[in-house]
Amino acid sequence: MIVSLNLKKLNNKEKEILICLSVIPVALFSIPELMKLFQINDEEQFRFFDTVHDLSTKGFLLRSQALYGIKPEYAQIINDNNKPTYEDCSVLINYLSAELEKPNLDFDSDFNPIYNKLKYLLKKISGHSFHLAQLSYLLSSNLVKYKKYDEALKYNQLAVEISEAIDKKHPSIAIFYRNKALIHKKLGDTSLSIYYSLKDIEILEQNVGKYDDLLPGSYFSLSKTYEEIRNYEKAIEYNLKAIQFEKKRKPERSANLIGLYHNLSYYYMKINNMRYASLFIDKAVESFSSAKLANKEHYKILLRDQKRFKSLFQIEQFILKFKYPILFIFSLLIFFIIWEILNLFK
Repeated sequence: MIVSLNLKKLNNKEKEILICLSVIPVALFSIPELMKLFQINDEEQFRFFDTVHDLSTKGFLLRSQALYGIKPEYAQIINDNNKPTYEDCSVLINYLSAELEKPNLDFDSDFNPIYNKLKYLLKKISGHSFHLAQLSYLLSSNLVKYKKYDEALKYNQLAVEISEAIDKKHPSIAIFYRNKALIHKKLGDTSLSIYYSLKDIEILEQNVGKYDDLLPGSYFSLSKTYEEIRNYEKAIEYNLKAIQFEKKRKPERSANLIGLYHNLSYYYMKINNMRYASLFIDKAVESFSSAKLANKEHYKILLRDQKRFKSLFQIEQFILKFKYPILFIFSLLIFFIIWEILNLFK
């Protein structure tokens, strides 16, 4: 068995192929599969095939008919002695990141093969890079979609650890904390969800004016968590902050503002402040009309809530205006009921 391997004798492309194949599970791949992994275009395919073929001829790659793969002993030597980094495997990592960003991945046929490679790769890659952190975060986000929350938490934590080793105040970490808050909410741990939402906001607020575009999403996410535990006062507090920063964004996003106004009106309704509930549902309807959005179903819901909240507000105002006459009539009614009851026992 070969006990040493001198990569210096190989050209750059040969080294890249061997190192990349050493950080994913040992397997045999067809040339089209390898071309995908290494993002080889049509103009490069013949040169790439020659390189792969040469590596198999030299004994670095196994070959079985039209399938190729790294020899397990070489994979082990590379991992033990060369300690692959992001820079060594950037092409492979970028490919896997792009695959994770594709919509509607089927868990078994699409996601699982990528996941199996990434579980191995993230253990084998050395050093710290925001690219690696982003890859781990993307993996975590996908695992959330498939309701694999414990695994999602593991890779979210890895993304945080990699990033914090580079820059503890980087805005990416705020996004990772937001994702972590969501995972804990899914796991039913609201206290930890709020804790990580606040850590997300803390990082962004420390960089005044620099990452203000990210703050509306962070405030909104926290307000929704408080909504779930029926702490509507806190939900209002962070929803108002989300509106404040959303209105500063360039361009201002009307759809986001409409949703925020709608939520705020709902929160005020829940604490029986029908004046503000009516005020903010009006703002939501006005914003929808001025933005000329095409979502008719959303508009119908807004109009329904506007009618409902305004009716409740009018009833509240009527009761406040005539509360003394109403109390007098109610007192008289109680008096006559008691009188009649007493007469029954005479």
